[in-house]
Amino acid sequence: MSEQPSERPPGSLVLSPSELRYLLAAFPSERADSLGLLLGIEEIGDIDDAFLPGASALLARGLLGGFDTGDLGPTGEALPVGLVLGSPSAWWALTAAIDGRPEFALVIDSPAGALLAQPGPVGVFAFTPLVEGADPRGFVVELAEGMISAEASAVLRVTGDGAEGPVVFSARRDGTAVQYGWGLPGEDEPRELVPDGDPETMAAAFRRLLGAAPGR
Repeated sequence: MSEQPSERPPGSLVLSPSELRYLLAAFPSERADSLGLLLGIEEIGDIDDAFLPGASALLARGLLGGFDTGDLGPTGEALPVGLVLGSPSAWWALTAAIDGRPEFALVIDSPAGALLAQPGPVGVFAFTPLVEGADPRGFVVELAEGMISAEASAVLRVTGDGAEGPVVFSARRDGTAVQYGWGLPGEDEPRELVPDGDPETMAAAFRRLLGAAPGR
């Protein structure tokens, strides 16, 4: 696996598809369906549809509370994850093939905080909160730079939906040279293309595109 940026603290909450579907249903938003597809959930449904399998699984893990009031809902580590999933203001999906090995990461930003989501076996996702105060856009840039720097052969595509609008950033590394460019979803060719760069210049260009804070 590629190197991870320093803002990723230890400790993640791993959620199964049924648990994840329940959280998306429990914290509905206008972007829930689009976000669910990125997380492998083809149809969320309403809270009644998702309640039994997802709530039962969370209950068994001690992540469902409210029995005393009759207002059942996520608790513990599941609550902050649900709050972010229910109020996304931006996200960036990174898809890479690193020396032929696939990698995927999703960074979600919201008023409730920011999360890194990474897939595991059989449809599970691990959710890790970013350190409080960290710049999610800078975190995305560091993830991208780590992926393209991991091996001499790497292909990366980042799709984003945030305040800067929808954007697509792509990069390909062959040996020491990195070709990178950016454009809009649905366009066959990038609007801007740098044919012979390196991981550092790629990261700087991506950082400017996202309007991220300067790197360390």
